[in-house]
Amino acid sequence: DEQPADGQRFLKEEPVGFTVVGDPKGELAERYALLGMPSSFLMGRDGQVLQKHSGFYSYSPTRIEAEIRAALGKD
Repeated sequence: DEQPADGQRFLKEEPVGFTVVGDPKGELAERYALLGMPSSFLMGRDGQVLQKHSGFYSYSPTRIEAEIRAALGKD
């Protein structure tokens, strides 16, 4: 987001238990072909993107947990 204060305000209202990365110049957005905000990526140990999720509520927590378990070899 070009306005870091907007993201910081959102995170104060909706705290999360994972690292959030800012990208004011849009470099990561371009590298990972970002389709919308917010976006999340499940990365493999080798740094490759395994799954992409864009937007609010587009995927269920159950589905995301299954994807993480599969990536860890715990499915």
